[in-house]
Amino acid sequence: MTEQVSWIIEFQGVQKPLDEILDAVSAIVCPLRATVQNALDQAADPQELDGLRVVVYAEEENGGAAWGFRFEGSPSSVNYAVSLVGALAPIVPPTH
Repeated sequence: MTEQVSWIIEFQGVQKPLDEILDAVSAIVCPLRATVQNALDQAADPQELDGLRVVVYAEEENGGAAWGFRFEGSPSSVNYAVSLVGALAPIVPPTH
């Protein structure tokens, strides 16, 4: 399990711990979080993810919101997380 990973939500530049507002956005965020968490749980060395932050964000786009996530942390923890998630999910350019 990856207890050392922090989950953050960001909207209009403001960040809060995801657990503080999860009820309000759970229908959107929970499937995304589960997918990313499942990938991170496959880490052969969970210590490599120490200090990693997963930022779930929403940006206004064409009158609606575009949701996504990004990793923040040391270069090694971010690269390791990308390699774990990248094996399970295609990376879609932000223009799609």
